[in-house]
Amino acid sequence: SILIASALHGQSRVELPDSALKILTSKYSGWHWVDNINVITLPVLRELHLDTTKCRPNFAWGDFDGNGKRDYVAFIERHSGEQREQFLVALISKGLGFQDILLDQETGGAHIADYIWLVKKGSNSYDFERNKKFVLKRDAVELIYIEKGSELIYFDGGQFNRLTTSD
Repeated sequence: SILIASALHGQSRVELPDSALKILTSKYSGWHWVDNINVITLPVLRELHLDTTKCRPNFAWGDFDGNGKRDYVAFIERHSGEQREQFLVALISKGLGFQDILLDQETGGAHIADYIWLVKKGSNSYDFERNKKFVLKRDAVELIYIEKGSELIYFDGGQFNRLTTSD
């Protein structure tokens, strides 16, 4: 297995299990982590006082589906010639393995987000379109678009859903 540094919000170092790595390798051959570690050194993020030796804005883990088991979200990409593809993949713990769920995909010059981070169960969040605050029932992942907005990807009703949290 590969030792992956943590995502934002103080997650400790964690290993991505071999079974999860096998899924990524079989479905996204030639993949690597999105190289966005430099994003956390930008002036707009300095006030967060992020530990850049531990922060990985391309990986998060938590219990996204609420079954009490550790799940992962991987922000990966691959290159085919001059074509770049980015993928946001959830790896949900099922039995002894994982079910992979493609949450987002972009190709060419487009990108999914500048970075992702974990939002813990019980955290306050905001539905921008409904102008309504709410508390997360499960861990979720936020996609950040620096100085543009953010979206929350959360699990509810047996599937992942997405909503705008800022614009």
